[in-house]
Amino acid sequence: MKPFIPLVALGLAAAAPNLASAQEVTWRMGHINAIDSTYLITTMSIPERILEATDGRLKIELYDTLYPGAAQVGAVREGKLDIIGGPNNYLSGETPIFGLGHLPGLIDTPTEYAKVLHAFLDELIETEWAEKYNAKVLAHGMFDRQVIVSTKPIETVADFDGLKVRINHYEGGQIVSQVGAKPTSVPLSETVVAMQRGVVDAIMTSVGTTHGLGFYEVADYIQEWKIGSSVTWSYVVNEDSWAALPDDLKEIVAREFAEIEEEMFASYDRHSMEMLQKQIDEGMTHIVASDEEVAKLFSEENSTAVFDEWFGRAAAAGYDGPALVDRAKTLLGK
Repeated sequence: MKPFIPLVALGLAAAAPNLASAQEVTWRMGHINAIDSTYLITTMSIPERILEATDGRLKIELYDTLYPGAAQVGAVREGKLDIIGGPNNYLSGETPIFGLGHLPGLIDTPTEYAKVLHAFLDELIETEWAEKYNAKVLAHGMFDRQVIVSTKPIETVADFDGLKVRINHYEGGQIVSQVGAKPTSVPLSETVVAMQRGVVDAIMTSVGTTHGLGFYEVADYIQEWKIGSSVTWSYVVNEDSWAALPDDLKEIVAREFAEIEEEMFASYDRHSMEMLQKQIDEGMTHIVASDEEVAKLFSEENSTAVFDEWFGRAAAAGYDGPALVDRAKTLLGK
Protein backbone atom coordinates (compact mmCIF):
# COMPACT_ATOMS: atom_id res chain seq x y z
CA MET A 1 0.00 0.00 0.00
CA LYS A 2 1.27 3.48 -0.88
CA PRO A 3 1.89 5.77 2.09
CA PHE A 4 -0.67 8.52 2.69
CA ILE A 5 0.71 11.98 1.90
CA PRO A 6 -1.42 14.99 2.89
CA LEU A 7 -2.48 17.19 0.01
CA VAL A 8 -0.96 20.20 1.79
CA ALA A 9 2.43 18.51 1.80
CA LEU A 10 2.10 17.67 -1.88
CA GLY A 11 1.25 21.28 -2.60
CA LEU A 12 4.29 22.55 -0.73
CA ALA A 13 6.58 20.07 -2.45
CA ALA A 14 5.30 21.13 -5.85
CA ALA A 15 5.74 24.79 -4.96
CA ALA A 16 9.28 24.42 -3.60
CA PRO A 17 11.07 24.77 -6.98
CA ASN A 18 8.96 27.82 -7.78
CA LEU A 19 9.80 29.39 -4.42
CA ALA A 20 13.49 28.80 -5.06
CA SER A 21 13.39 30.25 -8.55
CA ALA A 22 11.41 33.24 -7.31
CA GLN A 23 14.39 34.17 -5.17
CA GLU A 24 16.80 34.09 -8.10
CA VAL A 25 17.46 37.66 -9.27
CA THR A 26 19.33 39.06 -12.26
CA TRP A 27 20.83 42.55 -12.21
CA ARG A 28 22.00 44.33 -15.34
CA MET A 29 25.21 46.23 -14.58
CA GLY A 30 26.58 49.09 -16.66
CA HIS A 31 30.25 50.04 -16.72
CA ILE A 32 32.76 51.97 -18.81
CA ASN A 33 35.40 50.04 -20.72
CA ALA A 34 38.48 51.49 -19.04
CA ILE A 35 40.73 48.62 -20.08
CA ASP A 36 43.44 47.51 -17.61
CA SER A 37 42.32 49.97 -14.93
CA THR A 38 41.64 48.99 -11.32
CA TYR A 39 38.05 49.94 -12.12
CA LEU A 40 37.54 47.45 -14.93
CA ILE A 41 39.59 44.66 -13.37
CA THR A 42 37.53 44.96 -10.19
CA THR A 43 34.26 45.23 -12.13
CA MET A 44 34.94 42.13 -14.21
CA SER A 45 35.38 40.09 -11.03
CA ILE A 46 31.99 41.04 -9.60
CA PRO A 47 29.58 38.64 -11.41
CA GLU A 48 31.48 35.51 -10.36
CA ARG A 49 32.04 36.74 -6.81
CA ILE A 50 28.41 37.67 -6.24
CA LEU A 51 27.11 34.48 -7.87
CA GLU A 52 29.32 32.40 -5.57
CA ALA A 53 28.63 34.46 -2.44
CA THR A 54 24.86 34.20 -2.95
CA ASP A 55 24.87 30.51 -3.98
CA GLY A 56 23.54 31.44 -7.40
CA ARG A 57 20.63 33.54 -6.13
CA LEU A 58 21.90 36.83 -7.59
CA LYS A 59 23.29 36.95 -11.10
CA ILE A 60 24.94 40.10 -12.45
CA GLU A 61 25.24 40.66 -16.20
CA LEU A 62 27.78 43.23 -17.42
CA TYR A 63 27.07 45.77 -20.19
CA ASP A 64 29.41 48.50 -21.40
CA THR A 65 27.53 49.65 -24.50
CA LEU A 66 23.85 49.31 -23.55
CA TYR A 67 24.02 52.85 -22.16
CA PRO A 68 27.26 54.69 -22.96
CA GLY A 69 29.37 56.54 -20.40
CA ALA A 70 27.58 59.14 -18.33
CA ALA A 71 24.19 57.96 -19.69
CA GLN A 72 24.49 55.01 -17.32
CA VAL A 73 23.85 57.37 -14.41
CA GLY A 74 20.42 58.27 -15.76
CA ALA A 75 19.77 54.61 -16.55
CA VAL A 76 20.39 53.49 -12.97
CA ARG A 77 18.32 56.39 -11.61
CA GLU A 78 15.39 55.32 -13.76
CA GLY A 79 15.86 51.61 -13.14
CA LYS A 80 16.83 50.79 -16.72
CA LEU A 81 20.05 49.42 -15.25
CA ASP A 82 20.05 47.82 -11.82
CA ILE A 83 23.64 48.62 -10.91
CA ILE A 84 26.56 50.59 -12.35
CA GLY A 85 30.18 51.30 -11.72
CA GLY A 86 29.54 55.04 -11.57
CA PRO A 87 32.63 57.19 -12.26
CA ASN A 88 32.25 60.05 -9.79
CA ASN A 89 34.61 62.20 -11.88
CA TYR A 90 32.04 62.36 -14.70
CA LEU A 91 29.63 64.02 -12.27
CA SER A 92 31.89 66.41 -10.36
CA GLY A 93 30.69 69.39 -12.39
CA GLU A 94 27.08 68.92 -11.23
CA THR A 95 27.81 67.23 -7.89
CA PRO A 96 30.77 69.05 -6.28
CA ILE A 97 31.22 66.58 -3.41
CA PHE A 98 32.42 64.07 -6.01
CA GLY A 99 35.19 66.52 -6.94
CA LEU A 100 36.73 67.05 -3.50
CA GLY A 101 39.61 64.71 -4.36
CA HIS A 102 40.29 66.62 -7.58
CA LEU A 103 41.12 69.89 -5.84
CA PRO A 104 44.77 70.85 -6.38
CA GLY A 105 47.15 69.42 -3.82
CA LEU A 106 44.46 68.26 -1.39
CA ILE A 107 44.39 64.44 -1.67
CA ASP A 108 47.32 62.76 -3.44
CA THR A 109 47.32 59.03 -2.63
CA PRO A 110 44.88 56.14 -2.14
CA THR A 111 45.84 56.04 1.54
CA GLU A 112 44.90 59.70 1.92
CA TYR A 113 41.68 59.24 0.00
CA ALA A 114 40.67 56.21 2.09
CA LYS A 115 41.37 58.20 5.26
CA VAL A 116 39.15 61.10 4.18
CA LEU A 117 36.55 58.73 2.76
CA HIS A 118 36.11 56.76 5.95
CA ALA A 119 36.24 59.86 8.16
CA PHE A 120 33.38 61.73 6.50
CA LEU A 121 33.35 61.72 2.70
CA ASP A 122 31.66 58.34 2.28
CA GLU A 123 28.47 59.57 3.98
CA LEU A 124 28.36 62.68 1.77
CA ILE A 125 28.88 60.68 -1.42
CA GLU A 126 26.26 58.15 -0.39
CA THR A 127 23.75 60.92 0.37
CA GLU A 128 24.25 62.48 -3.07
CA TRP A 129 23.83 59.16 -4.88
CA ALA A 130 20.66 58.46 -2.91
CA GLU A 131 19.00 61.87 -3.18
CA LYS A 132 20.08 62.91 -6.66
CA TYR A 133 20.43 59.61 -8.50
CA ASN A 134 18.05 57.24 -6.66
CA ALA A 135 20.90 54.82 -5.96
CA LYS A 136 22.46 53.09 -2.97
CA VAL A 137 26.26 52.93 -2.73
CA LEU A 138 27.59 49.40 -2.25
CA ALA A 139 31.33 50.17 -2.46
CA HIS A 140 33.79 52.94 -3.20
CA GLY A 141 36.78 52.71 -5.51
CA MET A 142 39.62 54.73 -6.96
CA PHE A 143 41.07 54.70 -10.46
CA ASP A 144 44.74 53.80 -10.54
CA ARG A 145 47.40 56.49 -10.61
CA GLN A 146 46.58 59.43 -12.86
CA VAL A 147 49.06 60.21 -15.64
CA ILE A 148 49.28 62.41 -18.70
CA VAL A 149 50.37 60.82 -21.96
CA SER A 150 51.54 63.17 -24.70
CA THR A 151 53.40 63.57 -27.95
CA LYS A 152 55.62 66.26 -26.38
CA PRO A 153 57.35 66.23 -22.99
CA ILE A 154 55.63 68.16 -20.20
CA GLU A 155 58.40 68.81 -17.70
CA THR A 156 57.58 72.34 -16.61
CA VAL A 157 54.45 74.39 -16.03
CA ALA A 158 55.38 76.44 -19.09
CA ASP A 159 55.08 73.29 -21.24
CA PHE A 160 51.30 73.25 -20.69
CA ASP A 161 50.85 76.55 -22.50
CA GLY A 162 48.85 76.07 -25.68
CA LEU A 163 48.44 72.30 -25.29
CA LYS A 164 45.08 70.74 -26.10
CA VAL A 165 44.54 68.44 -23.14
CA ARG A 166 41.82 65.86 -22.66
CA ILE A 167 41.07 66.00 -18.92
CA ASN A 168 38.82 63.50 -17.17
CA HIS A 169 37.23 65.75 -14.57
CA TYR A 170 35.96 69.29 -14.18
CA GLU A 171 38.48 70.55 -11.62
CA GLY A 172 41.47 69.24 -13.59
CA GLY A 173 40.30 71.23 -16.59
CA GLN A 174 40.20 74.33 -14.44
CA ILE A 175 43.75 74.01 -13.11
CA VAL A 176 45.38 73.40 -16.50
CA SER A 177 43.40 76.32 -17.94
CA GLN A 178 45.15 78.56 -15.41
CA VAL A 179 48.51 77.80 -17.06
CA GLY A 180 47.42 78.18 -20.68
CA ALA A 181 46.30 74.68 -21.63
CA LYS A 182 43.07 74.13 -23.54
CA PRO A 183 40.83 71.43 -21.99
CA THR A 184 39.27 69.39 -24.78
CA SER A 185 36.35 67.01 -24.39
CA VAL A 186 36.91 63.59 -25.99
CA PRO A 187 35.09 60.32 -25.12
CA LEU A 188 37.45 57.74 -23.66
CA SER A 189 36.86 55.35 -26.55
CA GLU A 190 38.02 57.99 -29.05
CA THR A 191 41.13 59.24 -27.25
CA VAL A 192 43.74 57.25 -29.17
CA VAL A 193 42.38 58.36 -32.56
CA ALA A 194 42.09 61.93 -31.26
CA MET A 195 45.79 61.93 -30.41
CA GLN A 196 46.74 60.36 -33.74
CA ARG A 197 44.84 63.08 -35.60
CA GLY A 198 46.14 65.95 -33.47
CA VAL A 199 42.75 66.75 -31.97
CA VAL A 200 44.55 66.64 -28.62
CA ASP A 201 48.21 66.89 -27.66
CA ALA A 202 47.87 65.22 -24.28
CA ILE A 203 45.44 62.95 -22.48
CA MET A 204 44.93 62.49 -18.76
CA THR A 205 43.57 59.19 -17.51
CA SER A 206 44.57 56.30 -15.28
CA VAL A 207 47.89 54.56 -15.89
CA GLY A 208 46.11 51.25 -16.41
CA THR A 209 43.85 52.70 -19.07
CA THR A 210 46.75 54.29 -20.95
CA HIS A 211 48.23 50.81 -21.23
CA GLY A 212 44.96 49.09 -22.02
CA LEU A 213 44.18 51.49 -24.87
CA GLY A 214 47.70 51.17 -26.28
CA PHE A 215 48.84 54.77 -25.95
CA TYR A 216 52.45 53.62 -26.07
CA GLU A 217 51.91 53.19 -29.82
CA VAL A 218 50.93 56.83 -30.43
CA ALA A 219 52.52 58.80 -27.56
CA ASP A 220 56.14 59.07 -26.45
CA TYR A 221 55.77 60.45 -22.93
CA ILE A 222 53.98 59.40 -19.77
CA GLN A 223 53.98 62.01 -17.02
CA GLU A 224 52.92 62.38 -13.40
CA TRP A 225 51.73 65.81 -12.24
CA LYS A 226 49.40 65.00 -9.31
CA ILE A 227 46.48 66.66 -11.11
CA GLY A 228 43.25 65.30 -9.64
CA SER A 229 45.05 62.37 -8.05
CA SER A 230 41.89 60.96 -6.47
CA VAL A 231 39.67 60.06 -9.41
CA THR A 232 37.04 57.77 -7.95
CA TRP A 233 34.03 55.64 -8.65
CA SER A 234 31.14 54.16 -6.69
CA TYR A 235 29.34 50.88 -7.25
CA VAL A 236 25.71 51.91 -6.92
CA VAL A 237 22.42 50.01 -7.22
CA ASN A 238 19.00 51.40 -8.05
CA GLU A 239 17.05 51.88 -4.82
CA ASP A 240 14.08 49.83 -6.05
CA SER A 241 16.31 46.97 -7.21
CA TRP A 242 17.96 46.96 -3.80
CA ALA A 243 14.64 47.09 -1.93
CA ALA A 244 13.41 44.07 -3.90
CA LEU A 245 16.18 41.82 -2.57
CA PRO A 246 15.37 39.56 0.37
CA ASP A 247 17.00 40.80 3.58
CA ASP A 248 19.39 37.87 3.85
CA LEU A 249 20.64 38.56 0.31
CA LYS A 250 21.15 42.23 1.14
CA GLU A 251 23.46 41.24 3.99
CA ILE A 252 25.47 38.89 1.79
CA VAL A 253 25.78 41.36 -1.08
CA ALA A 254 26.73 44.26 1.21
CA ARG A 255 29.41 42.14 2.89
CA GLU A 256 30.88 40.97 -0.43
CA PHE A 257 31.06 44.50 -1.84
CA ALA A 258 32.80 45.69 1.36
CA GLU A 259 35.45 43.03 0.73
CA ILE A 260 35.72 44.07 -2.92
CA GLU A 261 36.40 47.66 -1.82
CA GLU A 262 39.05 46.61 0.68
CA GLU A 263 40.85 44.39 -1.82
CA MET A 264 40.83 47.11 -4.47
CA PHE A 265 42.61 49.59 -2.21
CA ALA A 266 45.10 46.90 -1.09
CA SER A 267 46.14 46.14 -4.70
CA TYR A 268 46.15 49.76 -5.91
CA ASP A 269 49.87 50.62 -5.68
CA ARG A 270 51.07 47.28 -7.05
CA HIS A 271 48.75 47.50 -10.04
CA SER A 272 49.69 51.12 -10.83
CA MET A 273 53.40 50.31 -10.76
CA GLU A 274 52.94 47.24 -12.97
CA MET A 275 51.02 49.22 -15.59
CA LEU A 276 53.56 52.06 -15.53
CA GLN A 277 56.49 49.68 -15.94
CA LYS A 278 54.86 47.92 -18.89
CA GLN A 279 54.67 51.22 -20.76
CA ILE A 280 58.23 52.15 -19.92
CA ASP A 281 59.22 48.73 -21.28
CA GLU A 282 57.33 49.61 -24.48
CA GLY A 283 59.63 52.62 -24.91
CA MET A 284 57.70 55.48 -23.32
CA THR A 285 59.69 58.12 -21.46
CA HIS A 286 58.52 58.46 -17.85
CA ILE A 287 58.57 61.98 -16.43
CA VAL A 288 57.78 62.84 -12.82
CA ALA A 289 57.22 66.57 -12.41
CA SER A 290 59.55 68.03 -9.83
CA ASP A 291 58.21 69.25 -6.50
CA GLU A 292 59.12 72.78 -7.57
CA GLU A 293 57.09 72.59 -10.78
CA VAL A 294 54.10 70.98 -9.03
CA ALA A 295 54.26 73.79 -6.47
CA LYS A 296 54.17 76.32 -9.31
CA LEU A 297 51.17 74.61 -10.88
CA PHE A 298 49.33 74.51 -7.56
CA SER A 299 50.44 77.98 -6.50
CA GLU A 300 47.92 80.23 -4.79
CA GLU A 301 47.71 82.26 -7.99
CA ASN A 302 46.53 79.21 -9.96
CA SER A 303 44.62 77.30 -7.27
CA THR A 304 42.55 80.09 -5.74
CA ALA A 305 40.19 80.30 -8.70
CA VAL A 306 39.67 76.52 -8.67
CA PHE A 307 38.92 76.39 -4.94
CA ASP A 308 36.71 79.49 -5.01
CA GLU A 309 34.64 78.14 -7.87
CA TRP A 310 34.27 74.79 -6.07
CA PHE A 311 33.29 76.58 -2.85
CA GLY A 312 30.55 78.39 -4.77
CA ARG A 313 29.18 75.19 -6.28
CA ALA A 314 29.38 73.43 -2.90
CA ALA A 315 27.42 76.25 -1.26
CA ALA A 316 24.74 76.01 -3.95
CA ALA A 317 24.47 72.30 -3.16
CA GLY A 318 24.09 73.02 0.56
CA TYR A 319 27.64 72.29 1.75
CA ASP A 320 30.22 74.39 3.61
CA GLY A 321 33.09 73.92 1.14
CA PRO A 322 35.82 75.68 3.13
CA ALA A 323 34.94 73.63 6.23
CA LEU A 324 35.17 70.37 4.26
CA VAL A 325 38.55 71.32 2.80
CA ASP A 326 39.84 72.36 6.22
CA ARG A 327 38.60 69.09 7.69
CA ALA A 328 40.48 67.10 5.02
CA LYS A 329 43.65 69.16 5.51
CA THR A 330 43.55 68.68 9.27
CA LEU A 331 42.96 64.96 8.89
CA LEU A 332 45.91 64.64 6.47
CA GLY A 333 48.21 67.07 8.29
CA LYS A 334 48.40 69.54 5.41
